[in-house]
Amino acid sequence: METHFFLERVLPRVRELVALTQSVLSRSDSGFDSARLLFQQDDESRSWAAEGRTFEYLVKWSPRKQDLAAWVARAEAAHAFQETRPGKRVALLDLTVERAWKRERRSFRLIVRVTERTIDRRGQHLLVPEVRPTRDARAIPLRDQNGSRSGTATFRQV
Repeated sequence: METHFFLERVLPRVRELVALTQSVLSRSDSGFDSARLLFQQDDESRSWAAEGRTFEYLVKWSPRKQDLAAWVARAEAAHAFQETRPGKRVALLDLTVERAWKRERRSFRLIVRVTERTIDRRGQHLLVPEVRPTRDARAIPLRDQNGSRSGTATFRQV
């Protein structure tokens, strides 16, 4: 995986180039949504925190092979759906998920937007509802009430 080696070269350079008082936010697309890369960025964030610095990261979620009916059920159970127009409901879920890498487990915050359409934008009623978990969810390090990093890292769904 070349991305892992790229980050190994870039992250130390970022540490050198950024002033001690400045925070860093790393934003990555869904190609970075792997346990190995999430753990690498989380390790970097923890290393910066040990120095009193801030390194945050957002990773676009890749919703491959998702059970769409399960997303609807989860949104309904959370009473998160809001009707934005007739035939269209949108839910924003904020979840904690666990990822594992090399016998270690961490939690990350995963935010997922679930959209269910029963009428398309032209007013056509659909025979089967169209369900789509929006692919703009991000992995965000968890913070406690004081803004400090929590002991685990988890995906968050909204």
